[in-house]
Amino acid sequence: MAFEIFRDFDLTHSSTFQTKAEAERFVRVEDVDELREALAFAKKENLSVTILGGGSNTIFLSKVPGLVVKLDLRGFLLTQDAETGDTLLEAGAGETLDDVIDALLDAGVGGLENLAAIPGTVGGAVVQNAGAYGLEMAERIESVRVLRPDGSVVDYGVADCDFGYRHSRFKTEAGKGEVILSAVLRFPKEWVARVDYKDLEAYRKTRLEPTTPQTVAAAVRARPSFPTRRKSATRGPSSRTPSRRNSSGTTSSRNTPGFLPIPSAGGAAS
Repeated sequence: MAFEIFRDFDLTHSSTFQTKAEAERFVRVEDVDELREALAFAKKENLSVTILGGGSNTIFLSKVPGLVVKLDLRGFLLTQDAETGDTLLEAGAGETLDDVIDALLDAGVGGLENLAAIPGTVGGAVVQNAGAYGLEMAERIESVRVLRPDGSVVDYGVADCDFGYRHSRFKTEAGKGEVILSAVLRFPKEWVARVDYKDLEAYRKTRLEPTTPQTVAAAVRARPSFPTRRKSATRGPSSRTPSRRNSSGTTSSRNTPGFLPIPSAGGAAS
């Protein structure tokens, strides 16, 4: 087993509310092979499974039964659609949404800045179809890569995900047991600002700044609509090598020569 499973693990710092809680068993997984192994362990030991992302808006029981699996699937890659000129972003489910937005802004790509300051991960934002200031995740999603209960990996299109207001298939019986591994987002070549939210527009006008993805993000972050995002939760006894961005714009995690330790749809992790 490539990872360690902890007993009676303190979950206090694993959610934005920081309520005192313990997990009967806890494991942190960094790639799809570890995820499969953790799920197989839970099945063998007849343990229920709770998938944990960033822990935003999560209140735990004082004692969470079974195995809590913390998804640490990281990395992102920016590419360009040669036909349309659109920008495509593939991001691991464990990436913090706000960090991904910062990376987009650094690259001069607009289209997700209205969701700045929303706490949580990319995976959680997909599950909830997170939205703010007139934009929802579903409007940017091209596809979602998922590990199914039978161990296969599939890519779902937007229609497959059954998105609605703060809703997706991953909150329904159809998505039961499915775990999001990564998502591909599409950003049109021509950026169009979403600034018709009254308070957002009023704030921008007081700043007398040009309308850019960066100034829209700054206006969103200036409004105290969301809880303060912690940069990282307490990671416990084990730690992950931080991701580092290279000159091609990719990030790579531990033992990852390329983008993400996530297999192609229908394939196995390399």
